[in-house]
Amino acid sequence: MPPGLTLTSALNALAHAVEALWAPDATAASDALATEAADGILSVLPEVLADPAGLGGRERLQQSAWLAGLCLAQTRMGLHHQLAHALGGTFDLPHAELHALLLPHVLAFNLPAAPNAAARLARITGGDPVTVVGGLARSHTGPTTLRALGVPREGLRAVAGRVAAQPYPNPRTPEAEAVTRLLQDAW
Repeated sequence: MPPGLTLTSALNALAHAVEALWAPDATAASDALATEAADGILSVLPEVLADPAGLGGRERLQQSAWLAGLCLAQTRMGLHHQLAHALGGTFDLPHAELHALLLPHVLAFNLPAAPNAAARLARITGGDPVTVVGGLARSHTGPTTLRALGVPREGLRAVAGRVAAQPYPNPRTPEAEAVTRLLQDAW
């Protein structure tokens, strides 16, 4: 896969692992899978982007993405996926790029309310997960904002209202105004 698609697909997989870490139905097994998936993705992705033909790094990235898929199959999705579904369906947006650009914003929104997930991700990143994931997301040579994807700013409030009206399980209540601010930051 080309580097841009590798990056956005890997961050999409990372979103599966991250949401499993704060899911209300998380278990010790899903936490272990999610932690291993996140560690694999975040530790090897820079290597794969630097050497797209390197099979060792790609193998670990693929294995980690597969583990992240298992997480998604075992736990309920949260705000990140709900926003991606609402935005993608409303504005016909590319799946992986949308997930990649939303992830740091949803991390910033949720991690203060998800201390166990925050601690695991801080250990994996060696610092602030929002900064690390945000840096990766912004390194994409394609669209890195909702604006660049063609989302009209005036459509953000309506999407936030729909999400807040029927929220997926999430560690922080996604109230319409807070979600609107999150989306404006991503815009």
